[in-house]
Amino acid sequence: CARKRLKARLLPSQTLSGYLTMRAYCTSTSATATCKTLQLTRAPRHAKQASARFPQTQYPSCHSPHRVHQLQRCCSVQEDGRALVLSTRNKYYREVRLGSLDELNVPAPENYYALLAIDFDSSPTQDDIKAAYRKLQRLVHPDIVGPSAHSMAVILNACYTTLMDEALRAAYDFELKQFLKGLGTFDGRPVSAWMGAEGETRAVFVAENECIGCRNCTLSAPNTFYMEDEHGRARVMNQWGDDEELVQEAVESCPVDCIYYVQRSQLPLLEFIMKGCKRENVAIMGRRRSGNMGSAGAKDCPFDRASRYIRARKDAKIEEAASASRGNRAAHDEELAAAIAKAWLELPAEIRSKGWPEWAEV
Repeated sequence: CARKRLKARLLPSQTLSGYLTMRAYCTSTSATATCKTLQLTRAPRHAKQASARFPQTQYPSCHSPHRVHQLQRCCSVQEDGRALVLSTRNKYYREVRLGSLDELNVPAPENYYALLAIDFDSSPTQDDIKAAYRKLQRLVHPDIVGPSAHSMAVILNACYTTLMDEALRAAYDFELKQFLKGLGTFDGRPVSAWMGAEGETRAVFVAENECIGCRNCTLSAPNTFYMEDEHGRARVMNQWGDDEELVQEAVESCPVDCIYYVQRSQLPLLEFIMKGCKRENVAIMGRRRSGNMGSAGAKDCPFDRASRYIRARKDAKIEEAASASRGNRAAHDEELAAAIAKAWLELPAEIRSKGWPEWAEV
């Protein structure tokens, strides 16, 4: 097999006008094949003063042997066994693994007040709740819409029972306030502003739970990244606020590789989930990397949490969530939020647009 016989070896070749030329060599056990495919990547600023040619054993500070090994894994051998395709962006690309569940990655009502299209902070009266309930029940009744509205009818009945009882409503309101202080509700709106081209499908995302606050990215691409005040971590404020070369330079300059290229369609979900991820103390993170910390790190990956968040919608048990909310303790938690979203997403698109235009527009 040609793929098994060939061995790729990647060497930094030279810097020219701020660019680092990466040459890929391809050797075979039977004969030497010549690689004619080259990839030019922006050289970080601190490498621009490097010598014009680097020996095999000497690498620029941003291209350590570890990083070169990672780049080798991004090379692919074409069928003819002669050319290698090299891309430094592959190793920084990551996505939320949703598979067939991508259709669930949309904003949806996740609490009883949002379901009734009532502002929670306005302290609605029982008459307001009753009017909103009757309006929606006429719209989504299973006899009119069909079997797809059965789950929504169950959720609406549980909603009405909870909010019309003073004791249950007080307990539910308390739980909801605590829930909204934490993760909140996914509204589908990204935190960062979009300044890229309309046809651009990529976005840039910082996993703040991995960031150590080194500020390298803010120095390389100051119009794209900034340091948020609460935790002292890097964050994207403007998508593609700088030239792509500067953004790539910022990505490569991160010493812990916590900046990723992601799908633009998944950016709102990731930025929403990131709000609820735990940020570990930077000093403790440094001690752990040096091997002086025995405890395991906080495994609060935003990509994994985003995947679990969407899968919770698929696996939500409508009847159990509705019956729990009608019990002696009306709690609002992630299970009930997922059940409300699932019941809403099961409705036909035209019914959602008619009954909840503010959610359908997003």
